Amino acid sequence: MQPKSLHFQFLTMLAFAFFGQAGQVQAQDAGAQLAMACGSCHGLNGGGGETIPPLAGRDKSELLEQMRALKEPHEGVTIMPRILRAYDDDELKALAGHFARMEP
Repeated sequence: MQPKSLHFQFLTMLAFAFFGQAGQVQAQDAGAQLAMACGSCHGLNGGGGETIPPLAGRDKSELLEQMRALKEPHEGVTIMPRILRAYDDDELKALAGHFARMEP
């Protein structure tokens, strides 16, 4: 291989590595930003309260499934369907990932 070709391949791999990491960090930041709205009820640490369930440390898939289900009105659940309908699926995934990474 010619030196220019190796140089180009190296720069291409470096760019993919950088942008791949940047996208992952951006997704984590999005989850943290979105979770700020959850903090008023679930606590900034995601620990919940007396009548509010904890979110921190929960399984990502389980939490995502519950959030998707709670987008639809349920008897006895008053506020969560209204709140969750404002989020699209990518935002719900970011939220679930954020809370799953938190210490319970």
